Amino acid sequence: MSPSIAPAESSEHALRRVARLLRPYRMQALLLSFAAAAGIGAELLAPFLIQHIVDDVVSPRGSLRTLALLVAGFLAARVLIATLEVCRGWVSVWLGGRVAADLRGRLHSRLQHAPLRFFRQWTVGTLMSRIIADAGRLEEFVANTVPVLAVNLLMLTAILVYLFHTSWRLSLWALVPVPFIVIAASTLWDRLKVRLDKQASTWAALSSHLIESLNGIRVIKAFTQERREAERFDDRNRRVMEATIAAERRSFALFSVVYFLMNVGVFFAWYVGGRQVIAGGLRVGVLMAVIAYLWMFYWPLQWLGQVAGSAGQAVLGAQRVFEVLDVSPEAYDDPRAVVMPHVMGRVSFRRVTFAYESGAPVLHEVDFEAHPGEMIGIVGRSGAGKTTLINLICRFDDVSAGAIEIDGVDIRNIRLSDLRAHIGVVAQDPFLFSGTIAENIRIGRPTATFDEVVEAAMVANAHAFIVAKSDAYDTDIGENGRRLSGGERQRIAIARAILRNPRILILDEATSQVDGPNEAAIQQAITRLAKNRTTFVVAHRLRTIRNADRIFVVDAGRIVESGTHQTLMARCGLYHRFVTTQRTMRPIVPWGTLET
Repeated sequence: MSPSIAPAESSEHALRRVARLLRPYRMQALLLSFAAAAGIGAELLAPFLIQHIVDDVVSPRGSLRTLALLVAGFLAARVLIATLEVCRGWVSVWLGGRVAADLRGRLHSRLQHAPLRFFRQWTVGTLMSRIIADAGRLEEFVANTVPVLAVNLLMLTAILVYLFHTSWRLSLWALVPVPFIVIAASTLWDRLKVRLDKQASTWAALSSHLIESLNGIRVIKAFTQERREAERFDDRNRRVMEATIAAERRSFALFSVVYFLMNVGVFFAWYVGGRQVIAGGLRVGVLMAVIAYLWMFYWPLQWLGQVAGSAGQAVLGAQRVFEVLDVSPEAYDDPRAVVMPHVMGRVSFRRVTFAYESGAPVLHEVDFEAHPGEMIGIVGRSGAGKTTLINLICRFDDVSAGAIEIDGVDIRNIRLSDLRAHIGVVAQDPFLFSGTIAENIRIGRPTATFDEVVEAAMVANAHAFIVAKSDAYDTDIGENGRRLSGGERQRIAIARAILRNPRILILDEATSQVDGPNEAAIQQAITRLAKNRTTFVVAHRLRTIRNADRIFVVDAGRIVESGTHQTLMARCGLYHRFVTTQRTMRPIVPWGTLET
């Protein structure tokens, strides 16, 4: 099954959802609106004062006292405008940053709770683009575009009232280009939106490639592929450049057309208003105020193209953000789930069939029961379904047919946090987080004391190498434990599982990538860890499961053989062939032919 990914929303719906995100910040929005309204009033006062300076002081040669008062009023208006602009800027920047931070938090939380099948459909670069770039577009929209748009709408309304009150004929001539502007903007915007979407997708591809290239730097250097990687990066970088240029060209075309059409209205105003002044129907100061107000009216409209571009990118960002937020999370909070704080560890597969994609089953009617405290070895060719089988126990995926039970309860009915609390996993290549050794071991149980951490490390045969380091348990291991050897990372992962103290233990090729001495130490730790637990061991080195209570041989999604090592060897079947082949190939290729 593929993850449930919501289709792209309409622009209107996406913006309504963004508005709902702003509801917790109503007070800040009101403060922003007040500052904007006051700033508009101060802005509109300036041309009005100019009108009176020209008509009541300069032309009739009025008193210096009146001139001084009007100029002082003009200066006060400018000071008020600057003060309110600073206040508005502070509030809008805080509001945009807060909304973006909340969005990033929600996105990260949703990704943490999304099912693993979701991550098979998305690259890391794409998801990073959602959290960083798309949330950033919304921040820009909230902090800059929305306040500017609100301010300009207030200004346009006030100016229109003044213009029609002063001269409705002059106003009608000045507004002649507006219908053409609306038509041009709507036509060019559809083309711009396509380019913006293309630009966003190329950025996501570039981010994904960069992450992959940095993670694989050892392989690149080992196989001298620096030139090839540089060429691949340059290709993706060129696509970003081309998509960005195409989007900017569309935006520039939209802006230029709108700018030209707006100036046509100013030309009409000068001609029609000038004739009225000559005929004596309009005073010079009034005409100058009208022209000033027209420039103030056209100034926000001149930026219509850029506002449309910013709003368009915000809409695309919102659509992409909500695409992730709408993914159905795992059922952590299902009120119908069975609470199981304690389990015995009996695991039962009841004719389990599973397919990642419809019509292509990976497992076919798998049926067995593992008893509490029993060790089950699992072997098979690459792609046989071994890892899928153990992933189903953890409920990383849900079965397509049949059922998996723990202590007789279908795991789909068990509270998910309880289910996974009873399962410990040690992977072939365990992931460690940046931080100290102690912090990584504590992931198994964050509330554990330091003495408990040390005890777990001792059981995992890790204490000796830890205390030999300069900072012991406070040693910073670097990204994914890169400052540790493979065997050291593996033993820390085992200590992490020991600290968790699970009833069900899953070991996925836990010793396949370490050398002999490390393997012996890890094998001793695993033996201690598996004691009195139901244990599933996906084996690559078959000698690690010789003493398992039962061994399942998986082939083409079915358990084709089952029994002890001695029983299976006596049958001379597929398991016998695997063991014989591995003995033969080990001197040449130590990792053999069996992989998960």
